[in-house]
Formats: sequence, C-alpha cells, structure tokens
Amino acid sequence: MRWLFAFSLLFICNQQICSAPSAPQLVNRYFASLDSLMRAISLDKATRTSQLRTADRLMADIVGNHPAIEQLIRTNSRGKVINEIIDGRIAAHTYRRVGNQKWYRYIRRSGVPYYSYLKRRKTGKYYLFWARPTKYEGRFGGSVSAKIGLQKCFEQIALRYDVKFMIALESGTLFTNLENPANEKLTNALLSIPGFEELTISYVPQPADPEPAQSPRTAAAMAPMPKTQGEDQSDNTTIIWFLLGIALLGVAALGVYYLINKMNQLREKRLNQGEFL
Repeated sequence: MRWLFAFSLLFICNQQICSAPSAPQLVNRYFASLDSLMRAISLDKATRTSQLRTADRLMADIVGNHPAIEQLIRTNSRGKVINEIIDGRIAAHTYRRVGNQKWYRYIRRSGVPYYSYLKRRKTGKYYLFWARPTKYEGRFGGSVSAKIGLQKCFEQIALRYDVKFMIALESGTLFTNLENPANEKLTNALLSIPGFEELTISYVPQPADPEPAQSPRTAAAMAPMPKTQGEDQSDNTTIIWFLLGIALLGVAALGVYYLINKMNQLREKRLNQGEFL
C-alpha cells in the first residue's frame, strides 16, 4: 500500500500546483479544518482523562492559536462542565450542569457531532456552536463544545489568503471586504459550513474559475489571434517540460517506495536469522 500513498501524495501535489482554489473553496476548507480540529480535541488523551489542569492547558493553547474560538467547554459523562476557556482565559471550575440542553442530549444519545448556530440579540453577531462526544474506555465520557465567531472566521480567511468576498444571508450582509460590490462583476455560490447551510458567498472570479457560457457572437469576437510558428513551439516546449517534471516526480516516488520495501525485506530477513537491527 506504500505505492498508493506515494501516488496519492504526488497527485495532491500536482493538484495544488496546477489549480488555484476559488474563494468558496478557501472558505469551505477553512471550516473543514476547524471541524478536524474539534475532532482532534475530542480524541486527545487530555480531554479523555480526569486531569483537569492538563485539559486546561491544552484547551487554552488551542484557543490561543485559533482566536475565532471564543469559548471551549469540556463536560463529563454526567453533563457537568469541568473545563472551560472563555476569550482565551481559563475559567473557574464551576461544575455547572448542561446535561439537559438539547445539544448534549443529542450527542449522548446518538454518539455523533452536533452542529448548529446562534445569534446574539444585543450585537446581532452570529456564532457557530459545534459539539462532539468524548469516550472513556469505549463508553461515553462527556463532550467538548465550541462557540465560534463567524465574523472572526471570515476576517481570518480574508487576511490569511488575501482574498476579497462578501458573505450574505437573506436578512443582510454578515461580512464583506469588497470596496465597491455594486460595481464588481460577482459570482455567487452556496457555502458548506456545518450547522449553517444558508450562507452565500459573492466574489470576483479568478481567471482559473469557470466563466458563464458565451453567445457565439461574443465568443467569436473574443477569440484569440492565430499564433505564429515560434509561439507554438514555445508553448509545446513548456508542455514538454511540465510533463517531464511530473514523470520525474513519479519516478522519485516509486524509487522511495522500492527503497523502503527493500529495507523492510532486509530487516525481516535479519530478524528471522536471529539478528536485531
């Protein structure tokens, strides 16, 4: 199966090189990575033991590195809050009960993650609320849940990827860093954010993004001028070098697989002969 891993790695690298992600893809990937982070927290040893200080440190570090997570909570199997991080600070262990809340009953009964969102009446800001069950010795051990600020998420995406877009609901605009949306030729798309499937993103498509179908007259008017023989040769040379690069990457991946396989065979042979590496 190592060759499959090497081939998959090569394929992913080529995809990253050859295609530039669009604004919706960047946003969806960001929230998918947050979801993976929540899964990692729920599986970490620190959140599946009774050592409160260890869990405090882990959760505080996570919130410190992800400022969009405004609140991170861990409960025990009886629905009591045993760890809580609020705005980056470790809160007192109050052991308040949340076992009767809808999200907790859902994950305890189903054993699967819970995704939803909420809105603060005073500020009008939206937050994601995600929760996952934890397990202790194969049984339900409690939960980890997070309140994630949507505004902060979009601000981080715009800053990290240097991309301009607008996020809207039917009730209005949640975020925008477009200077003059009315004068922009925007493309709209639905986002795939767990727990909040009603958001639409508007963005300026990049050259790599698919364009709407053109009429025959427009297509003819925009058709490129015929290339000279020298330009054709230059394009062909570029394509040849690109294909050679892919072929060399493939040969290198197969070489690594062959070397690892031979080393494992040699190790097994020596172990069978009573030698230890």
